[in-house]
Amino acid sequence: EFGGSADELLEFESLVLDLVNDDFNFQTLDVHIQTIRSIDDELAASANEDFFLMTIAFTIMIGFAANTLGKPCSSLYGRTLVANVDVAIIMTGGLAAFGFQMYLGVPFQQLNLVLPFLLIGVGIDSAYVLTAGFDRSDPSKSLPDRLYDTGAGSGMSITVTTLTNAVALLFGSTTKLQAVEWFCYYAATSFIFVYFGHITAFAAVLTLDAERRNSLRADCCVCRKIPESKNESLNKESPLQKFFSDTYAPFLMRPLVKSVVIGVFVGAASIFGYLAATEITTEFDLSLLTTDTSYLRFYYEKAEELFGSADAGRVPTSLFVGQVNYSEYETQAEIRRLVDVLLSQPTVDESLGAEDWHLDFTAWANDTNGGNYSQFFSEDGKYLVGATFIPALQEFLAEFVFQRFQDDIVFSTTDPDVIIMSRISVQHVLLPNAEISVDALLETQSVTEDSTLEPSPFVVSFAYQFYDQFRIIVPEVVTSLSFALVAVFVICTVFL
Repeated sequence: EFGGSADELLEFESLVLDLVNDDFNFQTLDVHIQTIRSIDDELAASANEDFFLMTIAFTIMIGFAANTLGKPCSSLYGRTLVANVDVAIIMTGGLAAFGFQMYLGVPFQQLNLVLPFLLIGVGIDSAYVLTAGFDRSDPSKSLPDRLYDTGAGSGMSITVTTLTNAVALLFGSTTKLQAVEWFCYYAATSFIFVYFGHITAFAAVLTLDAERRNSLRADCCVCRKIPESKNESLNKESPLQKFFSDTYAPFLMRPLVKSVVIGVFVGAASIFGYLAATEITTEFDLSLLTTDTSYLRFYYEKAEELFGSADAGRVPTSLFVGQVNYSEYETQAEIRRLVDVLLSQPTVDESLGAEDWHLDFTAWANDTNGGNYSQFFSEDGKYLVGATFIPALQEFLAEFVFQRFQDDIVFSTTDPDVIIMSRISVQHVLLPNAEISVDALLETQSVTEDSTLEPSPFVVSFAYQFYDQFRIIVPEVVTSLSFALVAVFVICTVFL
């Protein structure tokens, strides 16, 4: 008994997982387990392992930017300090965006943990654009004038790219997939905050760095002044610049090379576009959310091996009936009809029957060795009706062999003679792909469409949330992407 507390249930599951996976030494059994909390726990564990990768990514980007934003290995014209400050600006902008969205009440989710990787790439790119624009400005001008020229050119470039990114993500947030919606809110806000960090703080850092150079101060150690005799020239092109200007660009402009490039691009776009359109599927392998050594991954692999499906071969689903008058003949007849229709669906395994409290209760009540309530049955002898129904049902549920149905019937806490919800469960056949899973969802949802009961019954399974994603993801992606492309086209037309 958990008193209706989800926290207590999750704590109990945690104890069970620890017992099975760590504490108990199974010598003759190969035990694999899955619980409700397993996916969230393993996703969090996977994200924690990615933190190490995130640290490596930030370190590599700092090192790369430090050696390429300025002149490599130059104590005067290097920009190691600028690169480190830029990464700090990116991290600060991302954290500020996260805090802003949390203040607005947008839930934080595990998917948002990929954003630091995106932000470091986009942020460093903006730094390169601004730095290149600043270096191309006339060094004979004053620093405010050089910064003005940089903003007029490079500033416009990063403004347009940030605006297109943000607008595309905001259109993406119109999706019905809530996790994607929240991710788009966080991503759009993060891009905007990082952008403002670059046109304010990073612009100031570029100015300070220029003053350091003019004062012949060393990079990363501004207290050390470089003697004028050791002053280096900034005009010398880097090896990469020389490659693009002297080798790559002339080669690319040859007529034959132009034709080959266009042919390869059109061919690759056609072939791979066709493959993407015909081979892409909407299935999602849940094991991809787990680490390589996760107990949940072993569970999925074993279920796939033994039953042909990660859900162990069968997905349970239930017919839920709300607060209706269960003692009436018409109500019980409608419940029986709905169960028969549900079992007749092609994606439901009729051979397994149903976990059906009403069918067993009716048989028990009509049995002289059971409840022996046959005298209270309807004239046609089908159902127990009238005032005896609820007391007989409570007696039925109290018997040891039928106690398994106690979780299938919920009585009112204020009136124990009123049933506020009941369920009858069946199992699907093996659902091998997304298309058949969607068929299963649509078929079961159609079962109760013409029901005469009020409130209307419904059929639901824990897996239907995934099947519904399979159903809507393609039109959602097409719609959001179409709006985003139109918006980006308009922005580029206006600003470019």
